[in-house]
Amino acid sequence: MVDVVIVGGAIAGSTCAIELAQLGCSVALIEKDVQPRHKLCGEFLSGEVASKLNKLGVLDAVLDRGAVPINSSVITSLSGSTTKADIPGNALGLSRYALDTLLRTQAASQGVDLIEGSVSDVRREGDAYCVTHSGGKICARVVVGAYGRRSLLDRKMKRHFLNNTYPYVAFKTHVLGIDTADRVELFAFAGGYCGMSMVENNRANVCWVMHQHVLKTAGGSVEAVWDDVLTTNQALAEYLHGSTRQIDFCSASQLFFEDKESVVDGTLLIGDAAGMIAPLAGDGMAMAIDSALIAASQIKGFLAGDQSRRQMEEEYSRKRKRSFRMRMFAARALHGAFVRPGISNLAVPIAAAVPGITSGLVA
Repeated sequence: MVDVVIVGGAIAGSTCAIELAQLGCSVALIEKDVQPRHKLCGEFLSGEVASKLNKLGVLDAVLDRGAVPINSSVITSLSGSTTKADIPGNALGLSRYALDTLLRTQAASQGVDLIEGSVSDVRREGDAYCVTHSGGKICARVVVGAYGRRSLLDRKMKRHFLNNTYPYVAFKTHVLGIDTADRVELFAFAGGYCGMSMVENNRANVCWVMHQHVLKTAGGSVEAVWDDVLTTNQALAEYLHGSTRQIDFCSASQLFFEDKESVVDGTLLIGDAAGMIAPLAGDGMAMAIDSALIAASQIKGFLAGDQSRRQMEEEYSRKRKRSFRMRMFAARALHGAFVRPGISNLAVPIAAAVPGITSGLVA
C-alpha cells in the first residue's frame, strides 16, 4: 500500500504527485495516456505560476523548452473595437504537450511510481481506498482524482453534473505564420470567442469556444468554422490568412463552466475534475496547479496525523472554494457576454474604460 494514489497524470495530477513526493510521501500516479499528446487548452500560464513551477523544480526546464514570455493582452470585439492591458507577473506560453511531459518526468525523478492504465473503480476497503485499473489494483490511504472534465469514475460516483447537457464546444490547433509577439489576443466572433498566443517552436496556439449551434449551422464541419465563422472578426481573419496548421484539431464538447464538488466518496478532486473555468480567464492551468498544491498540503497533514480524514476533506473543500469562487464567477459572467455578439461589442469598450478588467480577462 502507498500513501497516495493519483488518478490522472496531466498538470494537476503530476503537480500533486511532485509536491507530495517532495514532502516525503509514497505516491503512485495512474495515467491512461503515458505518451505525450496535444490537448485542448489555451496554453497560457498566468504570471503567478512561475514561482510555483520553480518550487516544483521544473521552471528551468520550462524555459529551456522554449516557453514564450507574455506581457500584454489585446481584446477585439466583433465590431473591431479593441482594448489593451499589461499582464502582471511573468506569464508564459507553452504547449500542453511540452508541459505535461516535463511535469511527468519530474514526478518520476522524485520517486513517483508511474502506472499506465485506465481506472475503472475506486472502492473503500477498511481504512484504505483501493483503485482498480487495467493493470491490476493498488491501495492507498488517500485517493486523488485528477482525471479531467469527464471520466467513467464520474458515473461511478453519480455526479450531478452528468444529469444535464451543456451547449458549448471548443477546438484548438497550432499554426505557423502567425506572430502575436508577447501578447495574448482574444477575439469575439458570432457565437463564441477565440484566444491566440505564442508557444514554443514559433507556433501560435489558436483555441476557441463557441455555442454548439454555430457548429451545427456550419454543417458540423470544424473546417467550415475555421474558414467562414472565425473570419467574421476581421482582425482574426487577418491573422489566420496565410497561416499553416501544424496539428490536427483538438476538441471537446459538453463544456461545463461551473464549480463541482471538491470531494466525492472520499476522493479529493483537483484540476478540471473539480470544476473548469471559462477559457477566456486564462487561469485554467494556474488553477490546476493551485488546486493540486492545496490538496497536497491537506493530505500531508492527514498522513502526519495532524488532522482526521474528515478534517482533511473539509479543509481542502473550504480552501479550494475560497481560492477559486470569485475567479469562477467572474469568468462565467464574462464568458456569457463574449458569446453574445451584441454584448461583446459593448463589453470591450467598457473594459477599456475600467482599469484592471482587461488584464483580469486573461490573467
